[in-house]
Amino acid sequence: MEEINVTVAQFIRSLLLQAWRERWSEEKWNISMNKIIPYMSGVEGSVLSDVLLDQILVGSSPNVHLLSYLKHAISTQMVGYPFVIKSIIKFQDITRPYCIIHLLAFLDENVDNILCSSNVDDSCLIAVALRQLLVWCLEILSKCVQMILSDSKMQTDVFHMLLEKACCLINHLKNNRFCLALIYIAGFESSVSLESQKDSFLENSPTQTFRKSLAKLPVFDDFVMMEHLTDECIAAISHLTSQLTAEQKSFALDALKFDLSMKNFNMKPKQIIDLSHHNLNISINVRLSTEAILTPMNDINLVIEEILLLEQMQGISRPQLYCELIRSCFLGIIDIASRPDELKWAAFTYLKLPNVLNKIFQLSPADDRMAQLEESFDHLLLCVPLLDLADTKYNCECLHFLLHELCNKYSLLSDAQCRRIMTKRQNESLKSRQQELPSTNQTPNLILRAEPTVTSILKTLDADYSKNQDSLLGVLVQMMSGKSFELILSAAAATGKLQSFAVKLIKLLYQARKVHHLILFSGLSIVCQKMANISLLTL
Repeated sequence: MEEINVTVAQFIRSLLLQAWRERWSEEKWNISMNKIIPYMSGVEGSVLSDVLLDQILVGSSPNVHLLSYLKHAISTQMVGYPFVIKSIIKFQDITRPYCIIHLLAFLDENVDNILCSSNVDDSCLIAVALRQLLVWCLEILSKCVQMILSDSKMQTDVFHMLLEKACCLINHLKNNRFCLALIYIAGFESSVSLESQKDSFLENSPTQTFRKSLAKLPVFDDFVMMEHLTDECIAAISHLTSQLTAEQKSFALDALKFDLSMKNFNMKPKQIIDLSHHNLNISINVRLSTEAILTPMNDINLVIEEILLLEQMQGISRPQLYCELIRSCFLGIIDIASRPDELKWAAFTYLKLPNVLNKIFQLSPADDRMAQLEESFDHLLLCVPLLDLADTKYNCECLHFLLHELCNKYSLLSDAQCRRIMTKRQNESLKSRQQELPSTNQTPNLILRAEPTVTSILKTLDADYSKNQDSLLGVLVQMMSGKSFELILSAAAATGKLQSFAVKLIKLLYQARKVHHLILFSGLSIVCQKMANISLLTL
């Protein structure tokens, strides 16, 4: 690989010399380079930028004609920004200030054009390169201050110009939130890579004070190192009382006033779409419908992440989010006509939804989260026709069963709050008074009773079937009677136990076939066949 890089570098160098002697235009040089690019596969991306900068920075001043080739190479994506930046920061010769001034001006012109590609590796390279660029700027700035303070015979005006250009680039990076965020991300490099850089920083550090402060650090942290270097530059500039004007000194100190801590980044995403004028939040409604009917076995954490993402994108409040979740469930209940889907919605509403609300509840501020949930029910009670239709369909107080779960099982609401909500609900209800079904026949109650049944069945299936054949047969008979099997499957799916339930049934089926237990085998075959017909699970 190294031999290939050397060969390609020599070829590019000869091409550059020919282009400079004949004063090729940028387009002609680009055409000539494109002819050899197909042969550069496997060559490091920094080879082209390294060769260009070696030729550009030959004398005391940069070769402007070759510098235009570098600009053209970047604009045509012949070479990437991270490779150009890493090649530039290798130049540390402060005794050639005109070269550094042109490089700083070149970087300042292109900061706003830096973009992350779709390649994750390229994005990481850009972030690391920007962090190294900021460190390089601080080092150049500190060395420049030292040259101004020294008794150098070189022109002081040149270093004043260099100081101004370095501060302009730092200020530009500081004000570009995209670049600043990438610099922040790159600061979380592994401690091994940072420790490997410590020696080079100690050797190349501009002042003895800075070297001592770095050496005393117990852990070499990138943010701490950058903070020490910034403080060193500020202290050095503060001593330039006679060498700099008040405007120059103020501009330099303002450029160095930046903080890469988390407080400078507003991590809360901005609202992307405004749905406050809609009576129904379509996004949440569709997401819950998909979860309840099509993918009832989804991991609950995945559902919560998507719901919270919708909350942030739409800028809705937490009480409004609670209200939309509950309202979408009741809409699903009254809209479903088929029996299996009705049980899925009931299982989601009374088994999975309380768990979802509990997870989101724990992420809310502790001081007002109970009040937020209570406020959401106040908003829900305004949907009187919706709640009346749900009560009419199930012939019971649907809201009462949900409040019972939230209060007694998860302790999200107090008894007093639940009583107040139910009293308000009964006073505002417009439905006609009719005789309710016995509580044992109400769908919400059947679903809630099915949850402990699933746990009991799983324990039974774990037992040794050779010693408990009668209990296993009894369980199979119980599952196959009436609508019990559909209730059990719906409850198992809503609680995340359906896959374990199916695996244990199939395992038991193979064991029964192996020992030729015909009765148990036939019963298990019927159960597994019925489970496949319901199509709640894809194994």
